[in-house]
Amino acid sequence: MYGAGLTPRAAQTIGICYDKRRKNRSEESLTKNVERLLKYKNSLVMIPLKKNKAKKGIGGIPADADKNTIKEFRNKKPLLSIFKKEKNTKPFYETIEVSKIDKEFLAYKTLRRAKLAERRKNRRQQKKDIKFKSKDN
Repeated sequence: MYGAGLTPRAAQTIGICYDKRRKNRSEESLTKNVERLLKYKNSLVMIPLKKNKAKKGIGGIPADADKNTIKEFRNKKPLLSIFKKEKNTKPFYETIEVSKIDKEFLAYKTLRRAKLAERRKNRRQQKKDIKFKSKDN
């Protein structure tokens, strides 16, 4: 891995698994693996994550390219941008101004009071019924 100029972390990002327990015991297998890794690394087409920041050796620019070539590459738009939909500039939500009533409103307290009122309403109704029945008797 190190012979091919890769660290284990960098190898993971390009799809190469790294097993720290494995070692090349012979020089022959080591050179074979280094050649295999270099061949794989050279066959990769690396696409930059940020389209405006082209680096040397990425996206079809050779590592020995001059600064003008890199600047030209940065100014070109990728083909995919032609087919992309235009972004909706309208915001997803509308903003409203918070009034004094909204600031003073306590949601949890209001809900708790409503639950208690409902519970007490049933008890009060039962007490009224008992009093009404006792008056009739």
